Amino acid sequence: MARRFRVPDFARAALVAGLAFWPLIAAAQDVPAIPEQVLTNDPSHTTVDFGLSHLGFSTYRGSFGDVAIKLTLDTAHPEAAKLDAVVGIDSLIVPNPPAGFLDTLLGPDWFDAAKYPEAHFVSDSITLTGPTTADIHGTLTLHGVTRTFMLKATFNGGYAEHPLEPRPRLGFAATGSFKRSDFDMGFFVPPAGETFGIGDAVTLTIDVEMIGAMKAPN
Repeated sequence: MARRFRVPDFARAALVAGLAFWPLIAAAQDVPAIPEQVLTNDPSHTTVDFGLSHLGFSTYRGSFGDVAIKLTLDTAHPEAAKLDAVVGIDSLIVPNPPAGFLDTLLGPDWFDAAKYPEAHFVSDSITLTGPTTADIHGTLTLHGVTRTFMLKATFNGGYAEHPLEPRPRLGFAATGSFKRSDFDMGFFVPPAGETFGIGDAVTLTIDVEMIGAMKAPN
């Protein structure tokens, strides 16, 4: 007798959920029409991660939990968008820190968070590099030093509104890099040509969902 295949309950539930959310997923593939407004980041869907060399043996990674981003955007004119992002330095998160290690990183030899509690990026101009990509030029203030900085950004999708959420939601990813010694954070940078130390080059990786205000019910 042939065995009858039975879809497990959890698989059936996943299939039903996928079909229910398919209109939302499909709508997220196009650039939605959103008139000019200020969007803010959804903290539950915001990550700002960094990585740098540790002794030349591995890439050490960390992140920040306190991030406030404002994006002034009209999707018909993305090149005119304005971005303002502030990161709370004392929200630093690192993997399995030994006792006292976070205090060391936030202390005067590294971030000196008591003296410089925030990092701040403000855009100056945006150059479109493709249908969903752009270079965001601006200035980064970190450790009391302000320098030019660029983020390479990608629009991942979004919607102007949805029955489950009557407001705009847009997803972006961005990367950037800088030398920490340019921001007077050169402690334990290895000598030129060597890797034994804490790397000078820092890579940022940002993933964020930006949301607008909830629309009033009709």
